[in-house]
Amino acid sequence: MKTKMFYIVLLITGIVVLQGCAGTLMPTAYVDHTEATRRAGMNRVWVADGITLSSYQNILVKRFSTENTKPLNSEIDISAKSAIFQAMLIGNLNGKGKNATSDIIELPSGKPYLVVEGNMAQLNPGSRALRYWIGFGAGRSLVEIESKANAIQNGKNEEVAEFGVGKSRIMGVWGGDSNQFIDEGLRDIAKRISNFICSN
Repeated sequence: MKTKMFYIVLLITGIVVLQGCAGTLMPTAYVDHTEATRRAGMNRVWVADGITLSSYQNILVKRFSTENTKPLNSEIDISAKSAIFQAMLIGNLNGKGKNATSDIIELPSGKPYLVVEGNMAQLNPGSRALRYWIGFGAGRSLVEIESKANAIQNGKNEEVAEFGVGKSRIMGVWGGDSNQFIDEGLRDIAKRISNFICSN
């Protein structure tokens, strides 16, 4: 009986470990462009040929959509998280010397600018109980953002970049605070997107 129980526990542990490993590959297909690749700090990214994102001083950051956010979870106010992420992204860009704003009126008239917008693809708080009692990636929290940048210049509106970025947390004291994990994920992704825009 003990031997049978041992193998059952071993099997469950193996499944959980595999799930945890698979989770590190996310996000998988949020960027549609066929030439999107993995780059430092970004899960998947595409930038149009001949485009230097860092050359744009003025950036309009729109509120990220929550229409397709998964999963629907009463613990997470996804609208509030979208507002938080917008503010974080603007703050990071301004911290790097850009003129980033949520209001187009604040951008200089007649100057080229980037429009950054996207979708809060996944705000998954995971399971605090599973993180605490099982571990090995079970119950992990997961934040995934899909985004694009359009260049507005000389009356033209052209998509110039797409980003797919994810952040996962699998541990914390007593399983960690799920809501805090979501905010940490958003903060990390905002930093990575702003770093990429300002250095490419």
